[in-house]
Amino acid sequence: MLAALRQNLTLKIISLMVSVFMYVYVQADRNPIVSRLMIAAIRTLNQPEGLEVETAQQQVEVNVTGPKMLMDHLKDSSVKALVDLRGVHSTESKPALVRINFICSTLPTEEAGKLTFESTSRSISVQLFPQVRRMMLVTPLYTQEPPAGFQYGKPELHPNRVTLTGRSERINRVEHLVVNASPNEAGAVIDGDFPIIPQDSQSRFVDNVTIIPDSVHVSVPLIELPSSRIVTVSAAILDLPLPPYKLVSVSVAPNQVKIEGKPAKVNHLFTLNTEEISVKEFTENREVEASLTAIPDVVFRDMDGHVINRVKVRITISKSAAPIVSIPTNSSATQKSVTP
Repeated sequence: MLAALRQNLTLKIISLMVSVFMYVYVQADRNPIVSRLMIAAIRTLNQPEGLEVETAQQQVEVNVTGPKMLMDHLKDSSVKALVDLRGVHSTESKPALVRINFICSTLPTEEAGKLTFESTSRSISVQLFPQVRRMMLVTPLYTQEPPAGFQYGKPELHPNRVTLTGRSERINRVEHLVVNASPNEAGAVIDGDFPIIPQDSQSRFVDNVTIIPDSVHVSVPLIELPSSRIVTVSAAILDLPLPPYKLVSVSVAPNQVKIEGKPAKVNHLFTLNTEEISVKEFTENREVEASLTAIPDVVFRDMDGHVINRVKVRITISKSAAPIVSIPTNSSATQKSVTP
């Protein structure tokens, strides 16, 4: 068998070389190697935590070479310029040079391996910005007025403090963190999740700041506003003086007070009574202090706005004149007036 293989060995080798040459020639004629200048978008990878990176360029020119059949399917968006930031560190703002690697993202790995990339920009200058952190409170703002007769109560925010990260110059611009809280429907309480808005000292939006978390849950109750009105104070006189004394007049100072409280308790009140005052034993004019009758959840104020719970009551007493008693005598025509 070896002898058969050795026969015409030289011719066999020449035939094989011619076959390979013809195959390569045909393939090169049908699928030649071509080049094209393309625009590759720059993408960063493995960005270090706590470091913000900016590239001055957003795209770069690259000369792509490969089989025509593959090249015909390529677009500019097929080629990416990858900037790998692994291992890049900095504690201050400064520029740095980072190598560019080109890939074709639209072809399988095996076919993409048949392409070659050539560019005058094999590295790119990036600007490094160390990030800072800051904790801040969140303040709710109400975009809608509460219903008539109500006011918003104390808000509850969860969480009420969040973390800001970003460049120091941007973080230092943030003066307030606010949420525009509003009810789901008119007249309802506020209860929902709202995005956090970073603002500067003039309430302008501060861009490119990361907030963790970026929203908070806000709950705000509706509290019924107290009603108020001015009512007359009336002294509650329990009894009358014993004869021969009589009650002439009663006056109260102040004789009017302002009451404040829930509408259901205030709106139907027109007169406010004092505690009961007994004048049975009074034989002369008196001025006494009397407590106002307490009403739960209702506040009494004088005309100057001060809280008041007692008033002065002026009671005027007079003594009646002695009655004239007729006593009969022996003469029916004669009468005498006597004083008992």
